[in-house]
Amino acid sequence: MNQLKSYKKELEDYKTEHVKLLKEIRNSSAGHRDHNIDEQIKVIQQINPYETIKLMTNFEKIVRKIMDHLQPLIVRTIALK
Repeated sequence: MNQLKSYKKELEDYKTEHVKLLKEIRNSSAGHRDHNIDEQIKVIQQINPYETIKLMTNFEKIVRKIMDHLQPLIVRTIALK
């Protein structure tokens, strides 16, 4: 259980560190598209693809740790049925 709490903390830290950037991208160009097309284009053009890949990779590492931790529990639960 302590291990899961540490993973949760990693996710919370990740969110805290990147929420402003991710929210700006999402709100302007995806989920709640900005109705000002100039602003939308500006935000999209400012997206650094290398930084985006780095963000995705770091997020995946955290999620993978959680999945690696939970998978044996899931397998044991299914085996009990």
